[in-house]
Amino acid sequence: MDVQGYLRAIRRRLSVVIACTLVGGLLGLVQVLRTPISYSSTVTLYVSAAKANSAGDLNEGAAYVQNQMASYQELVSSPVVLEPVIDTLHLDADAASVAANVNATAAAETAILEIVVSQPTADEAMALATAVGNQTAKTLAEVTPRTDQNEPTVHARVVSPASAAQAPGALPRVVPVALGLAAGLVLGCLAALLMHALSPAPVMARKAQLED
Repeated sequence: MDVQGYLRAIRRRLSVVIACTLVGGLLGLVQVLRTPISYSSTVTLYVSAAKANSAGDLNEGAAYVQNQMASYQELVSSPVVLEPVIDTLHLDADAASVAANVNATAAAETAILEIVVSQPTADEAMALATAVGNQTAKTLAEVTPRTDQNEPTVHARVVSPASAAQAPGALPRVVPVALGLAAGLVLGCLAALLMHALSPAPVMARKAQLED
């Protein structure tokens, strides 16, 4: 069957194509309605050795910090950081549920710690990111080894403060609907062609060709 034949088969069963397209769009709409809006906010910390009396001390301190960045990354979503944040912001949640909305990453061979949080509103996301960033810096100073003068050996400071997002972090809500419509259209066309191939007339035509 040539292209014109495919198009005729689809047109004869246009109701099937339309129904499948609408069902696909409806499923996309359901997905949109079930997915809560989420705003993201990011705060960036720079971690460094607190004191260095020489170039050698500076290099050793930088190497130590880089080796510990994976641990600092895990520390961000731990209760020792998040429980004080919950108290500060008066959140009605526990550390585990807050941790699900906090993601920390440390780029390889750097001393940069990036913390991304998500919340239902832009202001809540900014407030949480700010509190987590500040508490992370405070906790790092508390849990890292101390010098002979009882001073922290590691210092973290915010180099890029959190800001309020202007739009939700997820894909535009129209995208799932559009994808659902497109998928439904494709499946509808395939269903129409399959129904055409299985209908009596094409089957009898194929039998006649074989008998000839």
